[in-house]
Amino acid sequence: MDADGVDEIWCLGDTVGYGPRPNRCCAVIAARAALCLAGNHDLAVTGSLSVDEFNGDAAAAARWTRAVIEPESLAFLQSLEPAANRPGAELYHGSPIDPVWDYVLSEAAAFLSFRLTRAPLVLVGHSHVALALSWRDDALGGGVAA
Repeated sequence: MDADGVDEIWCLGDTVGYGPRPNRCCAVIAARAALCLAGNHDLAVTGSLSVDEFNGDAAAAARWTRAVIEPESLAFLQSLEPAANRPGAELYHGSPIDPVWDYVLSEAAAFLSFRLTRAPLVLVGHSHVALALSWRDDALGGGVAA
């Protein structure tokens, strides 16, 4: 990214919950991302969501992260929201339907998300699946991103 000279880095959430260094992840994202959303895993670590809403492995990861998270990292996670706007873009961890939990994994879910937004660019992160979909002239196009 440094070599490409990107204007801003945006994180769509779940900064923690998937790896062994949650404090390092928070530090890097806090330092480099101009915008960071709260993901469901981040919210579970802060206590905003109950770990009871997660499957066994995800709940165990959230409990472990709660035990090792440092105050500075916790404060960073607590400052995040699951949705944000930038000029020409709407960003959601989940989707416009539910910014925390909704998955956009199908054409129907993408259609509903597009219908609920006004920006020409809508980004979602919860699914962790790279898709590039477009809505033009009442037609949905695209698919799995390369």
